[in-house]
Parts: sequence; C-alpha cells; structure tokens
Amino acid sequence: LHRLETPLTIILPFVASRNHCFLDRGGKVYNRSAPVIKLRNASRDEDFFAVLGLLNSSTVCFWLKQVSQQKQMSGGESVRIESVSKVPYEFSSTQMQRIPVPARFGESTIRDRLIAAAKKLDELVRQQQNLNPNSVIVDTLMNSTSIREGWERHIEQRAKNRSMMIFLQEELDFIVYVMFGLL
Repeated sequence: LHRLETPLTIILPFVASRNHCFLDRGGKVYNRSAPVIKLRNASRDEDFFAVLGLLNSSTVCFWLKQVSQQKQMSGGESVRIESVSKVPYEFSSTQMQRIPVPARFGESTIRDRLIAAAKKLDELVRQQQNLNPNSVIVDTLMNSTSIREGWERHIEQRAKNRSMMIFLQEELDFIVYVMFGLL
C-alpha cells in the first residue's frame, strides 16, 4: 500500500502545547515537524473522523502530556512562557502509536456521536479559514455592500463559529469520557 493512495490524512503537531490534529484532504506533503496518520485504504471517512475526534479529546491530551517530552520553558529569544498551560511538548509518532483506545470506541451509538461532533468541528474549522479579510472584500464587492457592514458580519460569524466550536469540543470530550468509562 502506497502512502499517497489514501487522500485523507490526519496531521498532528510535533511540538505543541495541546493536541490539535486536523484532517488533510490530500495534495500536501509534510515533514518530521508534522507527523501524519494514514488509515488503511479500505477505511471510510467515518473512521478518520472517529480517530480525529479521539485524538483531539482532552483525555488524549492529558495522556500525551504524561508520556511526552516537555520542551524548554522559554520561547523565541529566551522569553519565558507565561503559563504552564502553554508549555510545549514533543508529541512524537512513537507516543501517538501508544495512545490507549477506549473499550467502547467501536460501539456504534457512541461512536456515531463522536463522528458527528468531529465532522461538525471540521466543517466549522474550514468555515473559519474562509472568513478572512479577502473574503470580506470579495463579498462586499459582489453584493454591493459597505466593507464596514461586511466586516461586522464577518466578525459576528467568526464569534458564532467559535462559540459552536467550544461547545462541540466539550461535547467531544464528554463522549470520550463515556467511551473510557469515566462517566
């Protein structure tokens, strides 16, 4: 099986303060600073979203911080990091392979909820990427509205998306808690 045959890839951070994995839909090449996860060619999109939901949960983040190497306590030019929550870790591929999979990960009802939350989060992330100054300008030119009105709508939509993303992240975390039998 060739790595490029599967267009979907889960990208994970190599050095970060939290696990923020995302789904790449193909056409990019990544190096050591962005390890990738490929599922078997027979995997369905739902399988990718189930794994993505698990990897982005607070439970997996907690586990990764227990087993991963903490990086230096200073940022660029020796500026001390202001918060323990911002301390970066090295999330190596070796540690990612050891992530515990909850016993209930395969149960269809709970898995379907995890997949739905992960899909909606993915959709909102893509919407956020498209809510940029260029899109505001294009939208205002196409609709003959003022840039100020377009920018206000843009800011309002970003805030709504962000609120929904926070809600969905909480939902995803509680689903994973249930999968691990913590609730």
